[in-house]
Amino acid sequence: MQRGVTLAALVIAGCAGGLYTPTRPADPPALDAAFFASKDEGPRMRVHLIDVGQGAATLIEFSCAAVLIDTGGESNKRHDSTKNLVEYLNAFFQSRPDLDRTLALMVLTHPHIDHTRGAPVVFGEFTVKNLVTDGLTNSSGGKEQGQVIRAAKRANIGVEAVDARAVKSGGLTSPVIDPVACEDGDPDIRVLWGSPARTDVNWLKKEYDNGNNHSVVVKVTLGKSSLMITGDLEEDGIDAMLERHKNTSALDADVYQVGHHGSYNATTKSLLRAISPKVALIAAGPAWRKQSWSAFAYGHPRLVTVELLEAALTGPPRGATVRALGVRGRQFEPREMTAPIYTSAWDSDVIVTMFADGRLAVKTRRGS
Repeated sequence: MQRGVTLAALVIAGCAGGLYTPTRPADPPALDAAFFASKDEGPRMRVHLIDVGQGAATLIEFSCAAVLIDTGGESNKRHDSTKNLVEYLNAFFQSRPDLDRTLALMVLTHPHIDHTRGAPVVFGEFTVKNLVTDGLTNSSGGKEQGQVIRAAKRANIGVEAVDARAVKSGGLTSPVIDPVACEDGDPDIRVLWGSPARTDVNWLKKEYDNGNNHSVVVKVTLGKSSLMITGDLEEDGIDAMLERHKNTSALDADVYQVGHHGSYNATTKSLLRAISPKVALIAAGPAWRKQSWSAFAYGHPRLVTVELLEAALTGPPRGATVRALGVRGRQFEPREMTAPIYTSAWDSDVIVTMFADGRLAVKTRRGS
């Protein structure tokens, strides 16, 4: 009962001058070697949720290679996602000189600008060995995705466009999708969804034309640890993917990067049952930036999605903290939370260390 009283008081205080609006927190500490340092031993992968504002960019680090999934984010007078992404990658590669500024694989889940904005710059500034996309070049980020696809073909590197029809039950892999093999542990990288043909599922035209439902879904497994990234896949695509992989454990994962920046339409009870996640990551911008194209405008992450996650996550809780959650675009409510949900909106950059024996460890740039 006391928690409800406290939360009610917060809502009243937040709404005293109008709708509750999150305030700007202090800037996170500067990126330095200490943030990337790790004394962990044994086979592991490290998942870097990079703060690109309202968008997504996730780096997966192995002992012998690195993989980047998506390169997009918010771009306005207050935030330059591509600049932030390149700065993060530069700092990361300074901590891992053995990787020689090389990405074994870059995946662009779908051609929306908040996922592809930085792709041409990343491709130009770092060595990329393989490229996986959904093959489309339309929509807001199609120019960038098309530019990188053409550059990759000119460079004669591995290029694969994932057609959902080719994704069999249990997933699809290939030397391009999974080019990583380390001596201390060989990860399994596979895709569970891609761009569907209209005849593949009985969707209405408007559902097929929704580019989010063409998202390449990626699962990475190392030993007993696994990560799932669903891009912006929405409910129709989720249902089709669940049907494709029914009666398998293909979707089971310890860490779930929450679909569509924590929106209301990209996480369902049935999906969470299939994943059974311990920890959730949300790639979203901070709600205090009141720009026309921002987490504030879209109301990300949504309260309804967080409530689903709270009921499903089984990992160790975080310390109780009040967070701003969207109830709709431009409207937020404060909520006290302890669930193991980490997001760039609150935490800035996040590193999840996933050990091959199933253990997890999380640290954030804001240190909370």
